[in-house]
Amino acid sequence: MKPMFTEPLTDTIIVRDFVVTMMIGIFPHEYLKPQRVRFNIDVDISRIGHVPTDIHDVFSYDYVTDGVLALADEGHVLFVEQIAERIAAHVLRHNRAERIRVMVEKLDIRPGSVGVEIIRCRRP
Repeated sequence: MKPMFTEPLTDTIIVRDFVVTMMIGIFPHEYLKPQRVRFNIDVDISRIGHVPTDIHDVFSYDYVTDGVLALADEGHVLFVEQIAERIAAHVLRHNRAERIRVMVEKLDIRPGSVGVEIIRCRRP
């Protein structure tokens, strides 16, 4: 009889509703003032093989959020797709990151939000 569940090879780190005020957009009025941008990010990470007992055993969500803040601070970004790709590249440089889903939404354009979602995987 096959086991009902198999142990996953990855865990997922999540960042939800992380809002950053930043300069973004291609239109003239978007160069005049910063906009609120919401980030939702899932990172599939390789498991360490045991229950974490030390800070060095965990993949810190700070690696993700600090990366978003640093990239937003680099200056004006033209497209949500650009910042999404930069975040994915930053996170996938970590040796435990296997796959990332990045959703970037501009909150100040219309009622609701507009944006993009990308999924990227580590290249072997």
